[in-house]
Amino acid sequence: MKSTSSSLFRRALGVAVLLVAPIVAAPAGHAEVVYLPPHEKAFHTDGGPTLVVGHRDEQIDKVPPLNASGTVRELFVSGVAYSSVDSGGGELEVGYHVGCAVELTGSSGRGSVTSGPGGFSVGVVPGQVADVELIKKKIESGVPGQVVYHDVHLVINGCIGPAVIRQYTQIQAKSNDIDEYGVVYGDPLWI
Repeated sequence: MKSTSSSLFRRALGVAVLLVAPIVAAPAGHAEVVYLPPHEKAFHTDGGPTLVVGHRDEQIDKVPPLNASGTVRELFVSGVAYSSVDSGGGELEVGYHVGCAVELTGSSGRGSVTSGPGGFSVGVVPGQVADVELIKKKIESGVPGQVVYHDVHLVINGCIGPAVIRQYTQIQAKSNDIDEYGVVYGDPLWI
């Protein structure tokens, strides 16, 4: 009688696991739009230029993956990045850092970023962070510059654990006397 009870318990447990596993592993079935706060920094070096760098109106639209896979994260990012340099010129760069705690393929291999029409596909290695550069823009001295991006598609592939993204905006200023570099980071977001 004891083995029959044990056998029934194991079968019931197996059925419960089979019923619950698809619910736990399935990605969310709805989109979620997240609005993130603005960030700005000013940098000044004696004898060097004053740099201002920031971003605002950042919006991340988390959507269910087209392939309905629990190992894929899809999102659309939008925002405005800006900077100014009071002397010399510079280059504004906008991008995202993407990290995944556990990758489907294990810990061997390398991360990758590929771009296509309107978006980027990111493969990350566990414990590492991929740098996804969206756009660069030359900035003229004394003329504020900005980059506006709308619904840029990001796909994170092979991630079975938590994934996090964080926006960055950086300015690299160059003058005859000094080169200077400043970065402002957005808030990290779990996706």
